[in-house]
Amino acid sequence: MPTATASRCIATTARSCCIPSVAWFGWKRRSGSGWCRRGAASGYRTLFIDPLARADLPSSCQIVQISPLLRELIVASLALTERYYPGTRDERIYELILDEIRGMTVLPFGLPEPHAEGLRRLCQRVREAPGEPWASHQAAQASGMSERTLNRHFQQQTSLTWSEWVRRAKLMEALVRLAQGQSVLRVALDLGYGSHSAFSAMFRRVMGTAPSDYFRQSD
Repeated sequence: MPTATASRCIATTARSCCIPSVAWFGWKRRSGSGWCRRGAASGYRTLFIDPLARADLPSSCQIVQISPLLRELIVASLALTERYYPGTRDERIYELILDEIRGMTVLPFGLPEPHAEGLRRLCQRVREAPGEPWASHQAAQASGMSERTLNRHFQQQTSLTWSEWVRRAKLMEALVRLAQGQSVLRVALDLGYGSHSAFSAMFRRVMGTAPSDYFRQSD
């Protein structure tokens, strides 16, 4: 069973972060950063959902795709009162929001953190130098363990293989840089891809669209 106790997530336009009611989280924006507890003002629309409202609500932090229907339901709910009567329009809107949340598509924008200190330091090195290849044999040498041991412990603690974790870390860094207006070619080269086409192929395979179109479609 994976035993990761923390994760890093990135939410871009038209996406949302689902956070369990007991979770503490850090947030960072281009204009600043800080630490806050769930519910602190952050400039985003926030839904507070009773964890007992549905048995199958997300139990871990996830980045999800917000459908046009759910977006409009959330906007409509802002004008509703907290208390409502059974069988009313207000109840139907709240119930439909819960139904839509259960069907949201989970996106690969979450990066689970291993709990072992040595592996956490290794992950930090990847974030500090995302342009390095970070092949498993290179990571194993840097962490002082065999490649097989590294892969086994890493997958046990994060549910991802080392190569999957590195690829996701690079993707999340790419999203940040693309959102800041950097060119696709610059992002590709800075993150260690040999060409624009190699990076674009990876991005399209995971995200379903070209990097040059991603934020345009999110507008």
